[in-house]
Amino acid sequence: KIGEARAKVGLAVKTTMIISIPCAVGLFALARPVTALLFKNTQESEDLATGLLMALAVSVVFYSLSTLNSQILQGLGRLNAPIINAGLSLMLQSAVAVPLLFCTGLDLYAIAIANIVYSGFMCILNQISVRKAIGYRQEIVSTFLIPLLASAFMGAAAWAVYEALLMLTKSPRISVIPAILIGAVIYFALLILFRGVSEEEL
Repeated sequence: KIGEARAKVGLAVKTTMIISIPCAVGLFALARPVTALLFKNTQESEDLATGLLMALAVSVVFYSLSTLNSQILQGLGRLNAPIINAGLSLMLQSAVAVPLLFCTGLDLYAIAIANIVYSGFMCILNQISVRKAIGYRQEIVSTFLIPLLASAFMGAAAWAVYEALLMLTKSPRISVIPAILIGAVIYFALLILFRGVSEEEL
């Protein structure tokens, strides 16, 4: 049963990374057009929202993995572990946020940095807790590295498509949707080409 649990945890983590990593890269690469698509802003507020979205993009991966591991721990009967990990992460977040807010001019970026610290530390602690609970080690290459590589190509392609369409249409709103769809197709094609997923996993 422990072996089956490890296999299921490994597949769940891999599936989550296959989805969350390209989402994070896509939000980073297309932060400005996505912001413009969702909100009507002044140039100043759009610049700020774009910068914050780019900064927070990495937290998509951290939150996805930490949330998954919290559910795994609860399923394993380790109900207190996610709560303790969240408390420790919150303490670290506060320790980072307070000096950044009062001693630097980062303003909202200080909150973004503290949020990344919280989600990253929570992710690490939950991962350690799951490893201790069932003694598993996550496979690295096809779970993290290949999705990251495919996402990098996807992000570059999506941005190039967006810029090309923007030159033709002069409309960020019209250009961003095809760029996202084409980027998604490229990502999954590269994921299969790089053998990031097996036939059984598909």
